[in-house]
Amino acid sequence: MVVPIYSEVSNQERHLLRVNRELSIVLYLKPLANPVATLNSLYKVLQSNVNCELILIAEEKDAYQYDTLMEKFPVLRVILPERTLTFAEVWEIGCRESFSNHVMFLDDTVLLENLPTEIFSLYYDDPQYGIMIPQLFNEKNEGLPSQIKCILLHGFIQTVGRDKPQTAAPGLYPPHFCFILNKTMFLERDFHLYDYENFLYTLAEIGWRVWKSDFWVIQVRQWRVVRLV
Repeated sequence: MVVPIYSEVSNQERHLLRVNRELSIVLYLKPLANPVATLNSLYKVLQSNVNCELILIAEEKDAYQYDTLMEKFPVLRVILPERTLTFAEVWEIGCRESFSNHVMFLDDTVLLENLPTEIFSLYYDDPQYGIMIPQLFNEKNEGLPSQIKCILLHGFIQTVGRDKPQTAAPGLYPPHFCFILNKTMFLERDFHLYDYENFLYTLAEIGWRVWKSDFWVIQVRQWRVVRLV
């Protein structure tokens, strides 16, 4: 994949950014995004998680007051691509630019209720950890399907979404654009995703490549995320 041209602004000097972080959080802001609720949730959870960096991939250069955000977040970088990106390109840029072996991807359709980094760390050394996904809720605190499973129906493979009350249950692929990636797994196997128009196909391909490499998509039920739409 040819990585698109982009520029970057940050509230830290480049040599200060090059510090290994516990977690890199990549927030993708597509055109006409409304990230206020998502940014507020990130601000709350990052107050007690100082060893994290926040990377905004923003396709609209003049849509947000980046100077104000620079003052609020300890480590903030804003990636400004020259054109609209596919989700595969967002994935590629987020992995290449992050200074952590673990990268969280999300967009403005979710907000984080918590960020249990102490729970995440239990999975970092798990030889089967490829991707971690959260437990999902709607704004009424009702559980949403957080896992994609496959079943065999009349000789065909069919996928189904469900929420099974079990800790660390493996799934087929992330059902939404909110997950934590084992970046080392991604880079060592040189994954290159196709540029689908529908990002759900990209999520399915991510899960398929993780599965083909003998890794798991693991649900972490202590990690609570609210889906806004």
